[in-house]
Amino acid sequence: MPPSLDTSTLAVSSSIVTCYHGTSVERAAGIIREQRFIPSRNAEDWLGDGVYFFQDGLGHAQRWAQKRFGEHATVIEAEVRLGRCLDLLSGLYDGIMQAGYAGLEAQHTAAGTQPPVNTVRGRNERDCAIMRLIVAAATDPIQTIRCSFPEGDPLYPGAAIGQLDHTQLCVLDQACIQTLTWLR
Repeated sequence: MPPSLDTSTLAVSSSIVTCYHGTSVERAAGIIREQRFIPSRNAEDWLGDGVYFFQDGLGHAQRWAQKRFGEHATVIEAEVRLGRCLDLLSGLYDGIMQAGYAGLEAQHTAAGTQPPVNTVRGRNERDCAIMRLIVAAATDPIQTIRCSFPEGDPLYPGAAIGQLDHTQLCVLDQACIQTLTWLR
């Protein structure tokens, strides 16, 4: 178990954001019926374990779902209260992230193993391992994690803006999900 990380500085936000979750029609039916998601727990999920949303990104959710589920693609809209959010857009929590990285390095050094790495093909195993460590070591429970994600080809020659850039929200505490609407 990693040493505790002081997360008492995370602001508790009552802000509600509109988010979109791409999925299949079959899964959407279950989510709406149960009013609950099955959290993603893949080793390459860059914000760790949780339910992933595109914040204010309906087009991104539609595109992602279409690529993954083809003719069975659909999108669920959610209103999410940020709660105790590790908001990496704020620029306030670099120390927590650096402590998470140091903790991961220390664990692997002690075990004589190599830490996971991120790849250019989107397998963000290092980021995931660091987020898992931070969540496990948090002195106050983290409910959501938000970060911008650069993705895709440049919009034009020399652009720093990518075609698929977006803000991603990972919800760890599903009590933060206020409403769900199936966009058929």
